[in-house]
Amino acid sequence: MASTSVLVDAGALIAYFNKSDSEHAALLGFFNEFFGQAITTWPALTEAVHLVERRHEIAVMRLIERGRLEVLDITPGITRIIALMEQYADRPIDLADASLVWAAELTGILRIVTIDRQDFTVYRARGRPFDIVP
Repeated sequence: MASTSVLVDAGALIAYFNKSDSEHAALLGFFNEFFGQAITTWPALTEAVHLVERRHEIAVMRLIERGRLEVLDITPGITRIIALMEQYADRPIDLADASLVWAAELTGILRIVTIDRQDFTVYRARGRPFDIVP
């Protein structure tokens, strides 16, 4: 599962839909060529839908409808997510990022599509670093 799968952060979704974002072209290219499993969490999805331009909110949701993005329920991992938020309180880590670190631990997927290189180079999934793409 892990080799053809990626985790997707909110910032990547926002930049994908924002043509004026400096990361837009790289994300457009990545997603146009990626046909594996893309996974996010409800907090990351909610953050993306909240922060994209209003005209793109439904387009983000259509990624799920069309099977291009799978959303993990964080309820089973809430205790670990809280522990991660406490562990990285000096950053501080937000709920969306903590849920993605938990998702990496759960799935074994360490490839993450994000524009948040500063934080995801620090975060670890059970001691293992993330492979940030694109």
